[in-house]
Amino acid sequence: MSDPCPAPTPSLWDGRALETLLPLVTIGPDRYASTASDDNFNRRLYGGQLLGQALLAAAQTVPEGRRAHMLQACFLRGAAIDQPLRFDVQRLLDGGRYSSRHVRVTQAAHAVLDAQVSFQVPSDPPQHRRTDGPDDVPGPEQLRDMVDLVRDGQHGFELRMVPLVEKHCVEMRPVDPERFVFQADASARQRFWLRLRDGLPEAPALHDAALAYLSDFLVTYCSYSPYTSMVDMRDFYVASLNHGLWFHENLRYDDWLLFDCQSPATGHGRGFAVVQIYDRQRRLVATATQQCTLGERR
Repeated sequence: MSDPCPAPTPSLWDGRALETLLPLVTIGPDRYASTASDDNFNRRLYGGQLLGQALLAAAQTVPEGRRAHMLQACFLRGAAIDQPLRFDVQRLLDGGRYSSRHVRVTQAAHAVLDAQVSFQVPSDPPQHRRTDGPDDVPGPEQLRDMVDLVRDGQHGFELRMVPLVEKHCVEMRPVDPERFVFQADASARQRFWLRLRDGLPEAPALHDAALAYLSDFLVTYCSYSPYTSMVDMRDFYVASLNHGLWFHENLRYDDWLLFDCQSPATGHGRGFAVVQIYDRQRRLVATATQQCTLGERR
């Protein structure tokens, strides 16, 4: 049986304002579709788009005032950029404090992402969290934009050789740019500031979806940085397998965020990263994990 309101074929996003990419259209009860596609350097849909839109789809079905506190997702297959993308939400729980949703994202009858999203009503203390983020990291105003660094570099590399650095909606400032881009790094740790170049409207679910989008941005590079520099990364095939995101604060997420990415283990064709995300005041505002498949490109 065909859908009463089929999902539209998405157009390729211009990469400028994130609020024009993430919003969905309703095509049925608890069923949504994407109207734009953000591609990655494999000419597949960027995984952060799937994460952000899965969260947004779930958020449209929960009682007002509940905000996402957890997203867990499995990437099942690469999504094409030129085929309709559908988000089906299953309502698992609406309790006194929490709401839980399952989101299945499909394309051409194939599942491409399975996600679980949990929401919570505002809660009183007790609470504690780290407020002593890395004090050896310069502020973003003291660092240079990644795109400018690569363009002005003396290494003879073209910008197109460095994947994902020229996402026009994102400004990225690596803490140690020489090591980040041009050298393999045995520490398996990378730190960088990220922010959206354009702010977002006052819509909490959209801000949470924006953080989900950003939380997929180069975070597993630390798991293979001991083996290759970023400029040589095209020799490797990398694809996300699963992703977790925990929100520790209810914030706007369109200001500078410090991503501290570390890989405790890589092996058996898989890389793994743990990411601590801090705001300007070095407060821990979110934690993410991501596992990827990793191997030489054939």
